[in-house]
Amino acid sequence: MHTLRATNLKGWYELYRENCPVCGHRGGCMIHEKGHRVVCIRKTSDRPFSKNSALPSWLHFLNNGHVVDTKGVEHHTSEEKRKPMGLHQVYQTWLNHLVLEDNHFDHLTSDKRQLLPEQISARAYRSMPDKPWHSVKKVKDELRTDTLKGVPGFYHHQAKTHTFWNVIQNDGILIPFRNERNLITGFQIRKDDVQYEAVLQRGSTNKNLKAEVVKQPNTVRVIDLDSGEVILEDTLEINKKVSLSQQGEYYGFVSVKKENRYWWLSSAKRKEGTSAGSPPPVHVAIPSSKLIHWKSGELLKKDVVWLSEGGLKCDIASEHVTNAYTDEELETIGDTFIAIPGVGSWRIALPILERMGVKRVNLAFDADAMTNQFVRMHLIQCAQELASKGIELYFAVWKQADGNGIDDLFLQQKKPFLKAMQHDNTGKH
Repeated sequence: MHTLRATNLKGWYELYRENCPVCGHRGGCMIHEKGHRVVCIRKTSDRPFSKNSALPSWLHFLNNGHVVDTKGVEHHTSEEKRKPMGLHQVYQTWLNHLVLEDNHFDHLTSDKRQLLPEQISARAYRSMPDKPWHSVKKVKDELRTDTLKGVPGFYHHQAKTHTFWNVIQNDGILIPFRNERNLITGFQIRKDDVQYEAVLQRGSTNKNLKAEVVKQPNTVRVIDLDSGEVILEDTLEINKKVSLSQQGEYYGFVSVKKENRYWWLSSAKRKEGTSAGSPPPVHVAIPSSKLIHWKSGELLKKDVVWLSEGGLKCDIASEHVTNAYTDEELETIGDTFIAIPGVGSWRIALPILERMGVKRVNLAFDADAMTNQFVRMHLIQCAQELASKGIELYFAVWKQADGNGIDDLFLQQKKPFLKAMQHDNTGKH
């Protein structure tokens, strides 16, 4: 399995399954094919790379450079994503032809999620189909269209004898992401089967290494692609970094980690496929008792919202916040949750907050947020930007022992402490 993923920027590759040599984290950061330049989304420099984008990044130069092996990396240019109404039309039609399997229904109603059948129905959760091309054909027939270009997840499949439109297959629960007008603009997939993967963090040596799990969950092999020599083959402790070296020469670290449970529905690497990004969807979650009366296309206006991450988590939080507070209290603190992909992408929520007329935001990111220096940096920047726009800010605080996410807290029938964030006229705290 390759550690890099092609991007739409010529010569740049995302460090997808390899730790960034600048910040030490995987995902989001990019390296140039020449191996001497890295664009990091977590660690700043005096060279902004995408300062004005939804997810800013900074350029860094490596002293010794890295070997960038691009062999086997698929290069497909992502189609331009359709406008929200066009996405909603396709996605809603698709959902009408899908079902929710019993095992997924059981998960959503379990003690861990505590959703009621009527809440599940209102939110239109579905299971990814076993033979997705059947549902795609129904969508095309119903919409009387020959193309599904611009819809993330859908792509033009090339079979041996013919081509047809298909959708990415990945077993799991489809979680709709709704914008401020109740239009479905994307999905996250909660994968059923999460395996373990090997993650490289290279040292200063310019070695062309590849790490892979050869036997699940944690038997790892690291090889030198140039010589074919096996640097390491061993059963490793999960989440523990193991040093790579030979004859006193240090190559870096390798570790075994669980893959992400949640993935965007995206077809960026497929023929005529489309990325979920540019920008990724933002989800507006309200209690299902209100969702069933919210008409598609109708702008939701709210004075107060909670800003958090994770579509399913925010759906659950919006259902259970009504149990934690009285109706009178909810008038002040709100029952609407805005879910972004992560605290680092907070900028993509700004136009939505503005269109909704939000005057107060409760920042409710996971309890471990302040233990990560990069997360803390983005959280402070987010708070400063919102304050500069005159938005009243509260920070939701709770003990991590009571749950990492705000949904976990509400499920335990507990409430966060909402601390007002003081700031001066410049937005500083």
